[in-house]
Amino acid sequence: MNPVNTKPYRLPDDATWLITGCSSGIGREIAKYIYSQPGQRVIATARDPTTLSYLPDEDARVFKTALDVTSRESVDKAFEAAAAHFGDSLYVDVVVNNAGYSLSGDTESATEEQTHDEIETLFFGTARVTMRAVGLMRQDERRRGGIIFNVSSLAGVCAFAGHAYYHAGKFAVEGWTESVAREMHPDWNINFCIAEPSGVKTNFEGGSKKYMAPHPAYAGEDMPARKLEAYVKKGLQQGAGIEPVAIAQGLFKVASGGDKIPLHLPMGPVAAQLIRSKLEGRLADLKAVEGLSASEELQAQFSSFVSAPNDFALVVTIEREALVPVASIPSKSSSFNDNLASLQEHVKPNVANYFILRRFDDAPQFLAVTYVPDAAPVRHKMLFASTRLTLVRELGTENFRETIFTTTAEELTPNGFKKHDAHTKLAAPLTEEERTLGEVKRAEQEAGAGTGTREIHLSKSLAMPVTEDAIAALKELEGRGRAVVMLKINSETEVVELVPESPTPSSISELAQVISPSEPRFTFYRFAHTHNGAEQEPLLFFYTCPVTPGNKAIKSRMLYPLMKRAVLEIADREAGLKLEKRFEVEEPSEITEQSVLDDLHPKVAARQGFSRPKRPGR
Repeated sequence: MNPVNTKPYRLPDDATWLITGCSSGIGREIAKYIYSQPGQRVIATARDPTTLSYLPDEDARVFKTALDVTSRESVDKAFEAAAAHFGDSLYVDVVVNNAGYSLSGDTESATEEQTHDEIETLFFGTARVTMRAVGLMRQDERRRGGIIFNVSSLAGVCAFAGHAYYHAGKFAVEGWTESVAREMHPDWNINFCIAEPSGVKTNFEGGSKKYMAPHPAYAGEDMPARKLEAYVKKGLQQGAGIEPVAIAQGLFKVASGGDKIPLHLPMGPVAAQLIRSKLEGRLADLKAVEGLSASEELQAQFSSFVSAPNDFALVVTIEREALVPVASIPSKSSSFNDNLASLQEHVKPNVANYFILRRFDDAPQFLAVTYVPDAAPVRHKMLFASTRLTLVRELGTENFRETIFTTTAEELTPNGFKKHDAHTKLAAPLTEEERTLGEVKRAEQEAGAGTGTREIHLSKSLAMPVTEDAIAALKELEGRGRAVVMLKINSETEVVELVPESPTPSSISELAQVISPSEPRFTFYRFAHTHNGAEQEPLLFFYTCPVTPGNKAIKSRMLYPLMKRAVLEIADREAGLKLEKRFEVEEPSEITEQSVLDDLHPKVAARQGFSRPKRPGR
């Protein structure tokens, strides 16, 4: 990938800045701030140049002109007018593409005209001005270079409900800018910087924002876009946001610093935090799937295995999220069944493995076996089940005639293969993809069932991954000795533990406030309330799993769904808890008293009498 912005940039003392969208907001503050810097010249543009009266008319360092970024003709005329004003001394050193507005609302209601206008302004307008400026900078014999600041937004990195086309435009600006930046020759010293501010204290929510018509299907207060609107409105009322002059100061500091220009420039603590969280989430996702490829060591070992006809099996496992070889097992007999005995030292009751077996005389010769015993850790169950198809693909599907999924040592014996072969003959023929999908689903089901009835041994000795104090708390809840029990999973030990805090919420709203907003929880709550004059105390179960980036979050989102069934079974068998309702949400804030009451006491619609249909025309 070609590097960008490879040389330090020196801003000339008499640099000329061309700024779009200067009528208000960020553009206005940038133009004012640059004008306040000694020697710097400003080409301030707006669709209506009369809105630029805050800049002096008679100062030689200022030129005000009309520019509509949606028109190629207008862009060309603006550059030509600036050249006529400054004459031979004109050189556009810095361009700030700031013109734009946000199209907000329910995406399903957007019209073709609205969406085209939005993308035309945000993306194509930026592209027009940029390429006109690049042409001037590139042709300069002095190789003076320059900077093009494309003002994107936090919305160019992180997406939020209710702004789909605004995000589309800003995401397009970011990708396009990165691509064009990599097309520049280093000698030209043309630098690109994508500014990514979070909320700015301007009239953006007013004059710089357009709205799509509301759609009735999205009108509810519990809809994501409505929640975001309420959150933003509250923030604006409290004075949240960056001062626009801070954006201007930040751009000038980057331009005048004498260093290499950063390609991306997050602006403001909120932008930095959310962008960091998104990138950390991406890295966590990447790390989670890095194991879905065969290591070079395995590739080499498999090549040797293929060319060694006297080898019977290749044992493979997963270490540090990578597929690696464990051992190559030689043939001790010409009989496949006789050789199966040599696998037994690797077939353990609590360790998952892959076995590549040489079974067939003609190509494809190999059989891929995924062995995931019921007593294996839950994470291994899911990891081996989901990675097995990648194992076959990485080593070449043409080498494998069949893949099978096993959970017991018995299945890897001559008798086990006899049963498998008999079953295969009865089954309808499936493609490799269909077989694999079915076996992965089977693994998921067995993982869920196993954690409830096998891995968690419900016996008098309580030999299970649930702490004794958690069991005691559940029993206390049944005896009405407490109102709430919160459980969590220790991701390192995969043990269900009692959350040490002992809150005593008296309402659903108080309960929602004490449930962790950053970690998953299993919460049992005895909801004391009155309905139709009768006092009731139904027992409720809440499973919350907040969206949190990071490795632990990914592991949690895998472990908690698998352990939920086990926890509910323990609550029933060990504590005798009988649940009235179960609720599953992402964020605790989604739990409201009204939604719980609606589920507990649904309103029964009054039956209406039959109405005879009216005759046509009446």
